[in-house]
Amino acid sequence: METRYDHHEREIVEERVIGRFASFTPKLARNALEERMYDLNIRLLYVLLTKAMKEKTEILNKIQEERTTYVKPAEQLEFEYKETTCTVEELRERVDILETENTILTESNTELKLKYEKHVEKSRVQKEMINKLEQDLENYGEIMEKHQELKIASSKIRL
Repeated sequence: METRYDHHEREIVEERVIGRFASFTPKLARNALEERMYDLNIRLLYVLLTKAMKEKTEILNKIQEERTTYVKPAEQLEFEYKETTCTVEELRERVDILETENTILTESNTELKLKYEKHVEKSRVQKEMINKLEQDLENYGEIMEKHQELKIASSKIRL
């Protein structure tokens, strides 16, 4: 906050600046009244320029404040975008890995199905073989019984 003393000091400095500026301007006035008018015009222009500079500074400060209010969310959005992009890339890599694993597992599953089918076929063939051997064993047992009966019958006939 500007005190009365600071305001007075600023006015003195402004008067000196105006006085220097006025001393550099060519003497266009034909009399004291015109010279006084030139001085007043110079002071008025100085006051207007000073006011315009203050307004410009205020506007620039407001623009800077608005810029700051927009920059922070923009930076936050940029950070979130980069984070999301990284997450998406990581997920894509993970999907690629999972697809590769899925392909490998599918191929392995297909191979295992083929092996299973071969084992099932082998088991079926073995069961058929076992059934045939059991049938042959039964037939052999029946033949052996008949053979024994024939032997007994032929030995009875010979006696």
